[in-house]
Amino acid sequence: MLKYKCERSGINIIINEESYTSKASFLDLDFIPIYKKNDSTKHVFSGYRESRGMYKIKGSDKRINADVNGSYNVSAMRSAGLRGTHYQTTTSLRAR
Repeated sequence: MLKYKCERSGINIIINEESYTSKASFLDLDFIPIYKKNDSTKHVFSGYRESRGMYKIKGSDKRINADVNGSYNVSAMRSAGLRGTHYQTTTSLRAR
């Protein structure tokens, strides 16, 4: 639905694959694997979600807001050109 509405309005949209971005630590630059159905690989991360809004690094006092951690991971993947699909729309922006 979002892609469709953006295309109708001539807005470019970038869709990112976000698996494991909340489990990986942005502060420790954890490797962020890509989710694969029926993959039984156990991925190890340097931290965990301590509470609803807090991500904690194991064996450390370092903490970061969990949403900030996840969004930084998505942003870092985008900056590196990883796992994003860019949709270029063909229509131009219409005057409102």
